Amino acid sequence: MSQKDALINIELSKASATLAQASKMDSEAMRIIASETQKDSFAMKTIAVLGMFVLPGTFVAVST
Repeated sequence: MSQKDALINIELSKASATLAQASKMDSEAMRIIASETQKDSFAMKTIAVLGMFVLPGTFVAVST
């Protein structure tokens, strides 16, 4: 019975190690996604600010 428990514990530790490795890879992927999202957000803010300055003048020029 003790030997059977030891084998189960070994398998459990292997599964835990595999899960930890998968979690580490997932965390790395999430870090990359967060970084790319931050870059995209900055680009969108830049476009919005430029639009605030260009569009009113365009509207006035077209209206007259």
